[in-house]
Amino acid sequence: MKFFNKEQMDVISNRKVIYIIAAVIIAVGVAFMFINGFNLDTDFAGGITLQYDLHKTLDKAELDNIRDLVNSVDGITVSTIQKSGDDSNCVIIKAGDTTPEVVAEVYNVLNIAYGAKLEEEKEDTEENTETEETTEQTDTKTEETAEPETEEEEIVYGGTTPVEVLSESRIGASISNEIKRSAVIATVIAVILMLVYITVRFEFRSALAAICCLAFDITVVISSYAILQIPVSSNTIAVLLTILGYSINATIIIFDRVRENRKKMGRTHISQIMNMSIRQTLNRSVFTTITTLLTIGAIYVLGVHSIKEFSLPIIVGLVSGLFSSVFLSCSFWYTFSKKSVK
Repeated sequence: MKFFNKEQMDVISNRKVIYIIAAVIIAVGVAFMFINGFNLDTDFAGGITLQYDLHKTLDKAELDNIRDLVNSVDGITVSTIQKSGDDSNCVIIKAGDTTPEVVAEVYNVLNIAYGAKLEEEKEDTEENTETEETTEQTDTKTEETAEPETEEEEIVYGGTTPVEVLSESRIGASISNEIKRSAVIATVIAVILMLVYITVRFEFRSALAAICCLAFDITVVISSYAILQIPVSSNTIAVLLTILGYSINATIIIFDRVRENRKKMGRTHISQIMNMSIRQTLNRSVFTTITTLLTIGAIYVLGVHSIKEFSLPIIVGLVSGLFSSVFLSCSFWYTFSKKSVK
């Protein structure tokens, strides 16, 4: 097909096929949004964030074990769990809001598995030992005649140093609602400013085409959160704004080339001008995306868990932005034009 041959690439004539592909992608994404729902972080759902120093190097298996231990406590369900930055000994646990008693029980469970007996417990044990020694002689005869008592099973700790509580923070419903509102406002303002800029620089129908491309990219990125169950947090706002900026930049480059070619080839059919402009900017769009993907991919592979949650949706957005800028932008522009320009 000419569609796959760069030298004869005809995007405009195949725009209906492109629309169908885009519609299928959107439909699948929206379906997953309803089926899976979103894994809302405490930033958006409210809840508690606990940070502990376990004095032990943590890998994925250990994180899974910690999740199981915490979930075994009644009254708490872990939403996300990750290592804290570069410090592989520290863990961050995020969960729905719960009571101080449950938080205390979470600490006890983790301290038994990874820590050691607390100083207060040691002091109590020493005091009990001294008391037992002073009464040992007087109770000797009684012990000889009395039935032996059942001794309590001694707790075996998994470490040599008690688990350290680094931080404990709560986000209430009002704060999480404010974060949601700020996220929506930031995205809407960014889209409006882009609409105004493109309208001034090009024309209104090209601005509409660009906004449709951005809507496609936003939907794809948000869908990736539902499909991959990536926690939706304050980082999501940064991801969306990053993809919006990247995608609109690639679209503007193509629109710029269309405008230049229209001046040079004023009597040529607009569909031919658009196809030529896409072919002329294709290498630049593809190579720029690949270069960026290599960088973000390296960050994803080498980064800690929180960085992975940030970089993975950006990778999805970069691929989506390439598709929308190359195949959708001029297709939408041509459709909105309604009549050919010669």
